[in-house]
Amino acid sequence: MNSKDKIVTLSSVKRNRTFVLLAILCASFLCCHGQQFQKYPFQSGKIQYIIEGSTQGIKTICWDDFGYKELIVEESETLLFGNLEKCNKTILTIGDSIFEWKENENSVLQTNNPLVDIWVENGYSSDSINIFCYKVLALLGYEHIGNEKVMGKSCDVYKGLDSVWVWKGFLLKSSLSLLETKTTCTAVRIETNIELNNDIFSIPQEYSIKQTGMVIKDQISN
Repeated sequence: MNSKDKIVTLSSVKRNRTFVLLAILCASFLCCHGQQFQKYPFQSGKIQYIIEGSTQGIKTICWDDFGYKELIVEESETLLFGNLEKCNKTILTIGDSIFEWKENENSVLQTNNPLVDIWVENGYSSDSINIFCYKVLALLGYEHIGNEKVMGKSCDVYKGLDSVWVWKGFLLKSSLSLLETKTTCTAVRIETNIELNNDIFSIPQEYSIKQTGMVIKDQISN
């Protein structure tokens, strides 16, 4: 595998791990006992990020119903050995289903979000939220290394393949260094309890859905 392939592969791993981490950390506000789960402490909101470094662009997260519905849109460009690679990706979560698609593609990849089942099957309660989060972070290879402020908010900093800054279940910053590249994604604006158009939480009608699975559920349950 050449250097370019290594960077592309590691970048893909980083994006996948960061997305899974985002979903799991937000489970700190999960409600069970047959109730609709909550991923965020606010009913609705929007976070805007700036991506800087080897990859540059913007990312936006919108959610409603305390995160039962969530939309992540990323528009970025990465310069690799003189070649400019564009990424226009959308990730939609509705309950226990996650849908992902890219611009100019006509298919949607569907996976199952295992968080609700994991929580119920293991008997987690509001008293064990921290235990659940620490277990997942450890599973993904992250260690708590301190506290720093992002946008004036005190964040817990975790180090793994990348570094992440977490505030109340929100991923406010991430930083990844690979070989001679470095990319940082930082929140620059947060709005909470805002009005959102429900149409944004939908899949384009012209797209077909392909289903796949996730392996993380069995790992966390053990």
